[in-house]
Amino acid sequence: MNRSLIGISIAGLLTLSLAGCTPATDASGAACAPAGGASKSVRVSGEIGATDLELASSTPVRAAELERSTLEAGDGKALEPDQSVQATVTVFNGEDGKRISSQSARLTNSAGASDWASQVLRCGAQGDRIAAVVPAPDVYGEGRVAAAGVSGLTEKSSLVIVVDVREVVPGLPGLLDKKDLLAAAEGEAQPAVEGMPSVIRDGDGKLTVSVPENLEAPGEAQAAPLIIGDGETIAVGDRVYAHSVGVIWRDGTEFESTWGGEPKEFVTTGVIPGLSDAVVGQTVGSQIVAVVPASAGYGSDALVQMGFEADDTMIFVIDILGAVHPESSARE
Repeated sequence: MNRSLIGISIAGLLTLSLAGCTPATDASGAACAPAGGASKSVRVSGEIGATDLELASSTPVRAAELERSTLEAGDGKALEPDQSVQATVTVFNGEDGKRISSQSARLTNSAGASDWASQVLRCGAQGDRIAAVVPAPDVYGEGRVAAAGVSGLTEKSSLVIVVDVREVVPGLPGLLDKKDLLAAAEGEAQPAVEGMPSVIRDGDGKLTVSVPENLEAPGEAQAAPLIIGDGETIAVGDRVYAHSVGVIWRDGTEFESTWGGEPKEFVTTGVIPGLSDAVVGQTVGSQIVAVVPASAGYGSDALVQMGFEADDTMIFVIDILGAVHPESSARE
C-alpha cells in the first residue's frame, strides 16, 4: 500500500448534494433544516468527538426528507455564516443501526450551499451534537444506493448522520511554491525517547522505522521531535507541507512513503487528531515521530476498511518542509 493516509476524509459524503429538501427559517432569518419524528428519535451513546459512537435508538430509522435535531446543546457561540468547524461525523445505516464510518472532518456553515453538511450546521453552535436523518437516494443519487455497497441499504432507507461540532477553526490558508520548501528536515538532532519507535535515515534520505522488541503500543497518542528546526511554529489551521513515512506498529508494514516523490500538503484542522496534535507547536524543519492508536486516528471502522486490524496503531514520521498561516497567501 503506497498512498498517503494523512488527508483521508469523508469528502465523498460531504460533497454530495441534497435535492428536494426545504429548510425552515428561524426567528433570526437563518435557514435551518427542520426537525422531525425520525431525527427526534435518534439516540447515540459515546462521548462528544469520539469515533466509536453506537446508535442506541430503535431501527429502522427513516425520513422522507432531511430532518435535523440537536441531541445535546453545546455552550459555545452560535455558528456564523461561512464559518468553518472541526467536527466528528459518524454515519449509521438507518436500517440496522450499524456504523458505516466515523471520522474527523472540516465542515463549513455555508448558507448558500445545499449539501447536507451545510443544512445540518445551520443554526448550530460550537459544542453541539446534531443528528440528521437523510434519505439514502438524496446522498447517493436516485437508483444508485445499491452501488454504495452498504449492506441492507435500499432506495427506501435513510442514513443517520451524527455531527459533533468540536471547535471553530480558521479559514483555509494559501499555498507555497515548491521552490520555497525544504528538501528534508534540518536542525538540531534530539536524543531518542524511551518507549518510542526508532528512526534511521540513510545517505539517500530513506527512513527506516522499527519498534523495539516486546514494546507494547501506547493507549494514547504520543509524539516526539527527532530533529528540531529553526523555522516558524506550526499553529492550528496552518497548511503544512511534509514528507511522511507510515508503518503499522503491530508488524512493521510500511503503508505509505512520500520520499522519492512529491511532498504532501494538509491543513492541521483537516487530519486525524493524533497527527494534528503531533504537528501543532512544532517548527518548520523539524522531524516528528507520532504514534497514533485507532482512538486518536481513523477509528476502528475505517482501519478495517483500509485493510488493517481494528485496533492497529500507526506510526508516522513527518519531516515538516514548510507552512502557511490562514491569514497569509504566498500564491493565489
